[in-house]
Formats: sequence, structure tokens, C-alpha cells
Amino acid sequence: MLLERGVLSAGDTVAFDTGRLPAAAVEDADPAIFTATVTGETGQSALERSNGERHSVTDAAHRVFEVVAPGEQPSALNGYRFWMLDGQTLSNLRLTIS
Repeated sequence: MLLERGVLSAGDTVAFDTGRLPAAAVEDADPAIFTATVTGETGQSALERSNGERHSVTDAAHRVFEVVAPGEQPSALNGYRFWMLDGQTLSNLRLTIS
């Protein structure tokens, strides 16, 4: 929906909301893990990480938790609540266009 409505475009960079992770884990992590590029595709290839792997929005959030703070990963994770564009979560952006 965000692509179709022009809120996200291929090439946009989204950032993980690091404020939702333990500060020490963020400080010790490679900063590249906290950004991804919108591919312009939907589904399982929506985001591309710096290592070239493509993931859905939620799977990309899972990967951040697995690497940075595996013990902090929520049991039910919605990636749209963790990835941000221009300081707003993708979840909040979805609300503005519905």
C-alpha cells in the first residue's frame, strides 16, 4: 500500500528504530544493519539490506533483532512498527493514507 500510494519509492532508505533496542546493543552493532533500501517490490523482497539480502519488512526487522539483541525480540513482531522513513514508522505512515 505504501508503494502504490507513492509514500515509499524504490531507492528510499528506511532506518530501524534503534530506540526500541538496548543502547549497549546498538553501540556495539555495525550501523549498516539499521538501514535498508526499498526495492520497489512487494512481499518477500521489499527491503534490501547492505549485505544484498532481500527481505520482507517484518523479516528484515527479525534479522536486526537476531544479530543485535536476540533476547529482546518480541514474540509477535510487525516490522512496519520498527522501520522508519523520515522519522515516522511505516506503521504510522500506513495510518495516514488509509
